[in-house]
Amino acid sequence: MAAKTGKLLLAGVLLALGLRFLVPVVGLIGLVICAVAVYVLKDSAGEIKSGGFTIKRRIFTLVLLAAVFGTSFYYRQLYRAFKMPSASMVPSIQQNGRFMVDRKAYAARTPQRGDIIVFEFEQQGKMTLQCKRVVGLPTENIEIKEGRIYVNGVPTLIPELPAGISYVNAGEFGKQGQALAVPADAYYVLGDNPAVSVDSRYFGFLIKRVIYGKVLWTYSGIPLRKSMKLLLPHA
Repeated sequence: MAAKTGKLLLAGVLLALGLRFLVPVVGLIGLVICAVAVYVLKDSAGEIKSGGFTIKRRIFTLVLLAAVFGTSFYYRQLYRAFKMPSASMVPSIQQNGRFMVDRKAYAARTPQRGDIIVFEFEQQGKMTLQCKRVVGLPTENIEIKEGRIYVNGVPTLIPELPAGISYVNAGEFGKQGQALAVPADAYYVLGDNPAVSVDSRYFGFLIKRVIYGKVLWTYSGIPLRKSMKLLLPHA
C-alpha cells in the first residue's frame, strides 16, 4: 500500500512538472516528463473504482494522455516559439536565435516602452512577422538625437535596452532634427541593431491591432531539429 501511494505521489509530481514545462515552452521536455508520469501512474493504479464502476487502466491512461495533450494544444495557442532570421535585434536576439512569444500579453494591457514585440508587416506584397523594440508610445513626440531617444524633448532611457546601443538617423521617419508625433493607438519601434534594422524610421508608426505578441525570453537552439519542427514554428 505504501509503495503504491509513493508511486502515485511520484506520478503526480512528474505530471505537475511536465505541465509546468508545457505551459511556457511546449517542448519535448514536458512531453517526456508527462509520458513518464502516465507510465508510473498506469503501472501503479491497476483498476480504479469510482461510483461503482470499474475503469480499466488502459482507458484511464488514454483519458490522462488526452488531457495532457489537450493542455499542450491549448497553450500552444497562447505561446509560440520563433527563430530570428536577421541581425536586426542583435545583441538582444542573435541572428538565428530562438525566442518565445506570448500572444495574449496585450489582451488586458498596452505595450510599454522597452517591450520587444512581434507584429504583422506587409513586405513585397506578402504578410510577414517582424520583431522590434517599442521606444515611442501613443501621443508622445519622438526624436532620434545624438544616438538617443528624446521623448517630448527629454532624453529618455529605454528599459531593458542593452548598453552601448546608439541610434542613428535614417529613413523618412528618422531624420536628423525631426520630431514625430506618435498617433493615438500607435507606436514607434526600432531594432536594437540600428545599422541593419528596417523599422519605424522607414515604415513609420505601428498601430496596435497588428501586434502579434510580446517576446518573453530567448533561448539556445535545440539539436533535435527534425523533432522540434512541429513544436517550434519558425518565422
